[in-house]
Amino acid sequence: MKLAIRLLHSEHAPRRFSLIGVHRDQDGDVWDLEIVGWGLQWRDEALAYLPPTPHSKTVYCQGSTAETIVARYGHENDLLLAWIDPETPGQRS
Repeated sequence: MKLAIRLLHSEHAPRRFSLIGVHRDQDGDVWDLEIVGWGLQWRDEALAYLPPTPHSKTVYCQGSTAETIVARYGHENDLLLAWIDPETPGQRS
């Protein structure tokens, strides 16, 4: 039974990612990075959670891919996608 469960996990587990906030100075140079959210990518859907900050409320994001979420919620290259888990067969990045 444990082996069957491990096989199910290996075939169906989502791929984890983080969303990195990029802080730039007046010249556009990067001066700081911070993790602003966490997400999961399945074969055909991605979900992300951005916890509240002193300047924003909690945000839940959904898209067909993690890249879609970054494109939708990022502004002027201020949000980067960083994969935590390696891509496995059957997953798309």
